[in-house]
Amino acid sequence: MFPFKLKSHPDRLLKDHLNSILKIALGRFDHCRFSFPDFSRKDLRKVLEVAALFHDFGKSTTWFQRYVENPESSVSAKERALRRHGLISAFITFGVLADLYPEDSALPAFGFIIVRRHHGNLEAYRNLLTVIESDFDLCRQQSEKID
Repeated sequence: MFPFKLKSHPDRLLKDHLNSILKIALGRFDHCRFSFPDFSRKDLRKVLEVAALFHDFGKSTTWFQRYVENPESSVSAKERALRRHGLISAFITFGVLADLYPEDSALPAFGFIIVRRHHGNLEAYRNLLTVIESDFDLCRQQSEKID
């Protein structure tokens, strides 16, 4: 058995948080009645499932774990950027969904957008999918410090 010690919040394990969000998200999805002609409910539910499970993947970095253990500590702007978790989590979500739906770019893009903006407001569509070189650099650094 693996000792899961990563935290999502000072008093909560990451695995427990992710499972809780998954349960809530799927429960709400299953009670909503809607349809989109180009997407099956089964596929949309899978996108939501993957997004819920990976939305905080980036919290597994060394920087975020240091932050969650001591949220009041002062850090540089660089370290503050490195502890952000939305974009790297969105990339992971996109990758998982791209593997599940290799012929459909829309479903992985939906997952990317959901996770990237899960702590903020939605923006213009173009901005939601725009990634600049410094974003990639940040995610590369974060990926080297995933626990």
